Amino acid sequence: MTRRSLHAPARRHRPAFTLIEILVVVSIIAVLMTLSAAAVMRFLKVQYENNTKTILTKVGNTLNNRWNAAKDHYLKEQVPSALSAQYAYILNNMAQGDANRARVIWVKFRLQQTFPMSFNEALVPAVLDPTSGLKFPALPAYSSYLQSIGAGSGSTAQTAPYEAAACLLMALQRAEGGGGINLEDLGAGATADSPAGGPSFKYLVDAWGKPLSFCRWPTASTVLNPTGASAGFKDPLDPQGYLASPGYLNTNVTGGAAANFASKCHALPAPPPAITFAKSFYIVPLVISLGPNGLPVAVGGQGPDYVQPNGPNAGAAVGPHATEFLYNVAQQ
Repeated sequence: MTRRSLHAPARRHRPAFTLIEILVVVSIIAVLMTLSAAAVMRFLKVQYENNTKTILTKVGNTLNNRWNAAKDHYLKEQVPSALSAQYAYILNNMAQGDANRARVIWVKFRLQQTFPMSFNEALVPAVLDPTSGLKFPALPAYSSYLQSIGAGSGSTAQTAPYEAAACLLMALQRAEGGGGINLEDLGAGATADSPAGGPSFKYLVDAWGKPLSFCRWPTASTVLNPTGASAGFKDPLDPQGYLASPGYLNTNVTGGAAANFASKCHALPAPPPAITFAKSFYIVPLVISLGPNGLPVAVGGQGPDYVQPNGPNAGAAVGPHATEFLYNVAQQ
């Protein structure tokens, strides 16, 4: 008979993980985390882009409706007696006595009054004659609103980066004619509050929380005018080409009627050499998001991404992200 051992057999102990094994496991986990993070970032980027496009569409559609309603009203309106001096100046000093041309210019200044791009412009839409001080007055609803938020003195360095977005919201809510937009219609996250320590107001933002840019006369936009002014009557506000005729454009020189208009409203094609054919810009308002890397838009522009709001470069986007998302009122 075989005698069994009274002692249990010795167990074999597995050695601990080696340093190499641990490093391999950590590396695998790191790769998986990186892939997961990249997937999450791609998802968030798409989500932000879609939300921004939704905001731009809602804002743009409302702007389109308000812009067209205001344009139609100003085309037909009888010049208010309170603005008769302004109209007379336009007729005699900008329109060369042409009543049809004067009406086109009148509509443009009225739209400038209705859709300002800064607090200063809301309070003084245009100074027609610096010598006499003749100017277009602020709309009463705008001056009252700016007074109520503490911006009755106009633009400041603190508020400038947010003013285009604030003025666009103001115009969509308070412009003449009623039927303004409700913030609830834009959805959550479409507005933000102004920085503390200054006037208290809301302004329109994209999904990244950056102020939207608004440009009323984007004559230099490479999206709308990729080669600059072109032949024909391109301006929807001037379908008969009263501002595009060679005779008028050739006065776009110092002291000329066209130059007078261009210095106070928006750029026109300019000689030399002498213009011999009708020429114009395609001009519709732009609402723009500068994308995830864009900076707030200040008057005159700043930083690597911005949109020029005024002057001969109005609507020109600068920087790699400046034209990533935009809406113009022709998108219907």
